Amino acid sequence: MGRRCRNQRRTLVAGLTVAAGLALTGCSGGSTEPDAGPSSVAAFPEVPTMDEPLDLELQPALRISFDGDCSQIRDMVALCSADDQDAFRPLGTAQAVTADEVTTAPAEGHTAWTTTVRFARNDRAAVRSARDTAAGFGGVVVAVVHGHLLATFAPLDIDPGTAHVLGLERAEAWSIVDAFIDAQNGSKQGM
Repeated sequence: MGRRCRNQRRTLVAGLTVAAGLALTGCSGGSTEPDAGPSSVAAFPEVPTMDEPLDLELQPALRISFDGDCSQIRDMVALCSADDQDAFRPLGTAQAVTADEVTTAPAEGHTAWTTTVRFARNDRAAVRSARDTAAGFGGVVVAVVHGHLLATFAPLDIDPGTAHVLGLERAEAWSIVDAFIDAQNGSKQGM
């Protein structure tokens, strides 16, 4: 091998070494812009949770079909959802219970969200009574605080210790937890 080939090889190796060094250290290209500081925006917002007791009523009810929004028929029904899209006629006796915790999380497979309400241990008979009454007439159980509907549960999604709302979009799941938190804050302020 000639002297010229060895010099070319040394030059090539030296050039590749400089290029690799610049790539690994991240050449700034002479920018005079200051480095960006830490962001105050959370990349992953914290999932809402209610973890203090909230007194409420579980009311067996029938869903009412109607055109328009619930505000138009509010005098004829006792309960409307917060967005006035659902109306319910209470049937049977409301059961006073305490929600100890309300959480939400992605369901298995992360295709939907599930919101879970955990009731106080001593309220299991009342939860069972509301569930069984609603199941007896093909209705639902609604969670109510001071006349405000917080959530709707199918009887099959209630066991004596917990109730679940299944198949939700993230925004829906979070809004249910937020409704319980708002009710709790309202109860503390003497709603």
